[in-house]
Order: sequence, then C-alpha cells, then structure tokens
Amino acid sequence: MASFKPKLMRRASLAEETLDQLRDVFMQFCELDAASFNPSDPMLSEALFIKSCTDSELVTGKRFTVNSCKLIFAKVKLRNKTAIAFDTYRRALHMVADDKGLQYQDVVETMISLGGPVPEPDAEAAPAAAAGESSNEGDVSAFAGTWHVERHETLDDFLKLMGAGWAARKAVGSQHPNHTITVTPGAVRIVVGGLLASDNTYPLDGTSIHTTSRGHDYEDYVDTSDGKLAIHKLRLEDGLRITLVKAFADGSGEVLTQTTTALKTDGTTATTTTWLSRAN
Repeated sequence: MASFKPKLMRRASLAEETLDQLRDVFMQFCELDAASFNPSDPMLSEALFIKSCTDSELVTGKRFTVNSCKLIFAKVKLRNKTAIAFDTYRRALHMVADDKGLQYQDVVETMISLGGPVPEPDAEAAPAAAAGESSNEGDVSAFAGTWHVERHETLDDFLKLMGAGWAARKAVGSQHPNHTITVTPGAVRIVVGGLLASDNTYPLDGTSIHTTSRGHDYEDYVDTSDGKLAIHKLRLEDGLRITLVKAFADGSGEVLTQTTTALKTDGTTATTTTWLSRAN
C-alpha cells in the first residue's frame, strides 16, 4: 500500500483549474462515442483512451506503444466494465507517466496542451485501411488447421515460474495435445486440448477480451503483425504478463513454433518453446 502514496499525493496536488482543463479534454474524447455518451456520467472506451495517447504523441516508438495503452486500460478498468470514468482515467495517466519515465504533471500538461481529439483522416483513406485489414486476415488464415504438439523446450522452468508443482509439471510435460485454429472474418478462435485446455475467440482488430484459466482472470488481445500470431495476456490479480507467439518454423507451412514468455512485475521471466506439426 505504501508504494501508492506518492501517486495519491501528486494527484491531490493538481490545481483545480488544471483538473478542470484535463476533465474538459477527457469529455471531448468521450463525446466521440456519440452512441453511448452521457454528459452526466462520461465514460472513455479503450479505443478512445488509446486515441488520447496517440493524438498527444505519448505513444512513441518501442518504449510506449499502443499495446502499452491496452495493458494499462486493462489494469485500471473495473472487471465488468468496458469504459472508464474520469478518476480512473487519471489513474491511467499516472501509469502512462510511470511507463514512460515522466512526471505525472508532465503527462497531464501534454493532454491539456492537446486541447482535444485530433480529427480523423478523410474518408478517402478508408479503402486503403480496409485493404490492410483484408491482407492481415489473409496472413492469419495460413495458421488455420489442427496442429499437434511434438515437443517442448525449457517447459519445466516456465511452469515453475507459473507456480506449478512437480507433479503438475510432469503431467503437462508428458502431454502432446492439439491446437485447433479457426479463422473467420474479423476473428480467430484457438482451441487447445490437454490439462491446460482453453477455447477463446479473439477479435483481429486488437480489441481485448476477458478470459479465465485455472482460476485466474486475464485480459487478452491478439497481434497479427510480422506474419506471426501472438496472444498477449495480462493476469489481473498480479500484473503477470504472458505472450504466446506462433510462427512458422520454415517455408513449408507444416511446422509451427510457439514461444511463450512469462514476465512478472519484479522482472523475473521464463520462456518455453513448443514445436507443433500440422495434423490436417
């Protein structure tokens, strides 16, 4: 609890005028969602939170990305909500400042200087964007099918980091389940068998979804850039991040690798690689 006191003090130190200016910017972004905007209870969606960070140029390079915004949004929002209120938005900006190594006040001033949302590009750009989406889904379709696990590398170390006991590690390591991937317009479904069975459908536009696994709650989203199929998972209870990246091992399209990395908030990490062959 003590670690949060500096943030609370900084938040309280903002002048009322500054808060009003930040609230005004927050409201302007909320108003972009005309269908659900309520002036008496304004709420900001994940997409508009990301837009506020990109419009203000807080999203820059590899240090702080759109994916960073998604993870912050997943941490601060209430579990049964898809949008955040102004006070929660301020918490999110604290986390943006921490991730970027900035002062909270600097991030607030950046948002206030923005003054509101940057207008979207003209509609003429839409066909190009649509073409990009189609191309992206075409790349993902190459992963469709049933894949059989052939072998694992460094799985035991990975499962230790995840808190699995000796018996559970041996049981999981001895299994060779199938991974079945189905691609439909705008989504990819991944079904995994065995002791770590799961069945989740991910939007291809990067929208996050809530999932559960062995009693833990996660926020997940899919990334299909660079010819890979990557699932990013944030465990809500402790901030553990898991990334599962499927990629073709060669040009045949018959062998996949899945590289799974877990990263704890204290920096402890472990990685395991799974080799899969096409079963159909």
